[in-house]
Amino acid sequence: NIIKSHIEEYEGKASDYALVVCFRHGSAAYGFGDALWAKYSAILGRDMDKPPKSNPMNTASAANGQNSIAAMVKDGIQFAICKRSSRRIAAGIAEATGVTPDEAFAELVAGAIPNAHFIAAGVMAATRAQEYSYSLLYSE
Repeated sequence: NIIKSHIEEYEGKASDYALVVCFRHGSAAYGFGDALWAKYSAILGRDMDKPPKSNPMNTASAANGQNSIAAMVKDGIQFAICKRSSRRIAAGIAEATGVTPDEAFAELVAGAIPNAHFIAAGVMAATRAQEYSYSLLYSE
């Protein structure tokens, strides 16, 4: 919405922004592609009543402000995925499937969304980015 408003109201362009969306804690699952959601929907969508078989952020809808991962990638947005949260998800996959947590984590890394980078901890990335004059916008 920041970029769309900047374009529509201020006649700017997407490249005016260096925007990083950080998927951390409960939102870390949104950093993984549809193949992983199809395979592990019960784990990735564990807090949802009916976990979808694809990443809910891959389709523009009212629930995500008519945004999608593909549209955000097109606008140059980068994604940070919390490694600590991803390791928690990997532990759940390992327990459910019998693979090791490291094998499950490797599968998560391989199935990350485009423009994604794994970071040590989402909260640490947010505070470090502020040291470099990035603004922090938090959304639930």
